[in-house]
Amino acid sequence: MLSTALRAPGHIRCEEVAEPKVQKPTDAIIKLSASATVPTA
Repeated sequence: MLSTALRAPGHIRCEEVAEPKVQKPTDAIIKLSASATVPTA
């Protein structure tokens, strides 16, 4: 699956990662359709 990773300030990449798996009964997997980052400086 495709993931967006923030590696450093101003350095955002799309990466291929493994599908997430529930490992404990208290875990949850959510799917985001949109998100945003806001610079603080």
